[in-house]
Amino acid sequence: MNIQYKYSSQLTVDSPTYYRDFETLEIEVIKSSEYVIWSQSNMNNTISYIYKNNFNALKPFENLLSQHDGSCNEGQFKLFVNLEMNTRYVLVVTTHRPKTIGNFSITISGQSNFTFKQISKH
Repeated sequence: MNIQYKYSSQLTVDSPTYYRDFETLEIEVIKSSEYVIWSQSNMNNTISYIYKNNFNALKPFENLLSQHDGSCNEGQFKLFVNLEMNTRYVLVVTTHRPKTIGNFSITISGQSNFTFKQISKH
């Protein structure tokens, strides 16, 4: 059985920045398996990074598990990633260019239930 969840949000001109506007989301899975995480956006230049345990904006390569810049998916990111149960993952959603604003949705699909919640908008 394939389970899907969809999350919607937006980057705005009021979003604080660290080089680029970004939003962080926490993912925890019930079963270790491969999951697919993808975006749909009117911004057409979304990027995603997924981190194991924690994300530190001052050390963007620390704990980095995978990333996708949307270059081969019409400006939308798509991650195929193996996630382990009882582990916290942080998904960072941003864009190629600073101060890009617009709506986006993220869909996650996999073999089991999972939790998916916003940590913060930056």
